[in-house]
Amino acid sequence: MDEKKDKLLKYAAIKQQIKSLEDKAEELKEEVVAIVLEMNPTDKTVETDVGTFVMVQKRKYNYSEDVITKEEELKQLKTEEEAKGIAEYTVSEYLKFNSASIE
Repeated sequence: MDEKKDKLLKYAAIKQQIKSLEDKAEELKEEVVAIVLEMNPTDKTVETDVGTFVMVQKRKYNYSEDVITKEEELKQLKTEEEAKGIAEYTVSEYLKFNSASIE
């Protein structure tokens, strides 16, 4: 039983480390962006021994009211089919870990 509990504790510790590292990376991101733009403002790319830092662009669309209305109508139709049992569903199982609050 101790071996199983150890696995659970190890998993929890790793998840907490990942969260901590993600927070630290997020804190550094703004500075890293500034460094990339300073080092190579034209190509916005910096190659290092550990990897390549690249500024990329992503499109985000803002749709017309007509499309937004149709999306809302579709959402309502889906809700109705779910309620009437017409829509079919599948169930998947996954692990969710909720870290205990440490104060």
